[in-house]
Amino acid sequence: MIITVLILISQVANGQFVPEFSGQINTPEFINPGFNASKQKPTGIFLYSNNFKKMEGYNGLFAINLNLPVNNWHTGFGTTLIHELIGDIEKTNGTFNTCVNVTILKSTYLAFGLGLGFERIDSSDIKNRNQFNSSSAISNFIYSSSGLNLFSENLHLGLGVHCTQLGKKLEFNYEYFTYFLNGSYNFVMEESPSIKPVLMYCYYLGVSHYEAGVFMNFNKVFETGVTYRSNQSIICFAEINFFKLALLGYCFQYKFEESSHLSDGLHEFSLKFILPNKF
Repeated sequence: MIITVLILISQVANGQFVPEFSGQINTPEFINPGFNASKQKPTGIFLYSNNFKKMEGYNGLFAINLNLPVNNWHTGFGTTLIHELIGDIEKTNGTFNTCVNVTILKSTYLAFGLGLGFERIDSSDIKNRNQFNSSSAISNFIYSSSGLNLFSENLHLGLGVHCTQLGKKLEFNYEYFTYFLNGSYNFVMEESPSIKPVLMYCYYLGVSHYEAGVFMNFNKVFETGVTYRSNQSIICFAEINFFKLALLGYCFQYKFEESSHLSDGLHEFSLKFILPNKF
């Protein structure tokens, strides 16, 4: 972990790849590669978001996160693929992830994660080519991420750090890292539902964003929640569990600013698989 952090610090990056999907606070797997170390069974997560309007702004994404734990080693291996469309610019991010957990106290452990892969930016269809160098229509870059998590019986605290090695090929503002801080505490009642307050902080391109909300889980079958994001948007969540093998979710993000490309709302669908593990 220390070596990886030193490598990240030594990089010169300007601009990061941070998808604008609505359910970041409810899918830490995509912003913190160490979160999967909390899982004992193989999992797969699929996300699809769209505003269902062809606009110059954000038009949605498709994302996949797969994880295979090796319980005897207290570790796991997986991959993440994210493809998003912002106007006429396509961004694709693919990484290989690994994670490990270490017990420090009874029912309390630390989880570490690393990710390494590529980022591809395709601006060949952009209408105004003057804002980009002619040689940068399609560019490939090195992408890396790391994550640290603290898990307790009902508590989770996490830190995710992302870095893209862009050099000086694109005319974006200079930025070295993107940070995600997220936390939650699950208040388990004697009777359903359980209540889980959630918090998230993101630093991206010199701007800080906050998100806070609450989730309610009914007998581990149905979960609903609402969060407020500091860029003046509200996000509503709903998720249902099918036979403890799959979770189908939906969230809707509405942004208050009329000038925003999200003012008409962004719809996001999720499908999470939990595979039986007898090994």
